[in-house]
Amino acid sequence: TVKGTISQSFYQVNAKTDVAVKSIAVTGTLYEKGTFGTWQKVSSCSNSSTTSTCMVSSNFNTKPGKSYRLEYSATFNYSDGRSETITGSASR
Repeated sequence: TVKGTISQSFYQVNAKTDVAVKSIAVTGTLYEKGTFGTWQKVSSCSNSSTTSTCMVSSNFNTKPGKSYRLEYSATFNYSDGRSETITGSASR
């Protein structure tokens, strides 16, 4: 499972699996909605792990009245050689 959240002062992505993995790689990119309705990238972060869980978090102070979207992905590299990428998004 993969879940991304945006709070007032940070955003984070959590990934976990019940299956044996070689590694998990997680990325998160935060976008802010501009004056003309276009989404502008304001922050990004990434992390990797060789355990069954992986988390990435970054401090970012959201501005009152602004809209934010977090796009995230997690790539699971399984012990049997398979690979799976899960993507998602969250908004605030």
